[in-house]
Amino acid sequence: MSLDDSTRPRLQSLADGFMQAINQQDFDRSSPAWQFLAPQFQGGPFPPVIKTKIGVEEWLEYLSDVRSSNPEWEIHILDSDAIPGPSKNFASLYINVEVHGLPVGVTWQSVGVYDFQCFDGEWLAISYRGFSGGQVGTF
Repeated sequence: MSLDDSTRPRLQSLADGFMQAINQQDFDRSSPAWQFLAPQFQGGPFPPVIKTKIGVEEWLEYLSDVRSSNPEWEIHILDSDAIPGPSKNFASLYINVEVHGLPVGVTWQSVGVYDFQCFDGEWLAISYRGFSGGQVGTF
């Protein structure tokens, strides 16, 4: 199964929007970027900080707390690739990111995976997990 020509760039655009919102310290659920998190979205886990998957509101609160504690924290997508999921309404977007300011003065790379589901023609993120050097990441 493959993704149609419009899906891959759409998923990449959504992930770009999530990162821009983080970098602009915009964690308001009603903001445009976060409208593309499905109501059932689950983020994590990220031991030892987040031991289980968390929902949308907790996810945005977590990101806001990290940003408040680390004002120089920014995330930039280096590259990404979307792959089809188990059915035509599912896809995963793997992203290579560069993380700055967590901690201050340190830059490191990580891999994140957004899982998406298409609801009535609109792709929404249903989960996110991140990895750093084979370990679960902190963002």
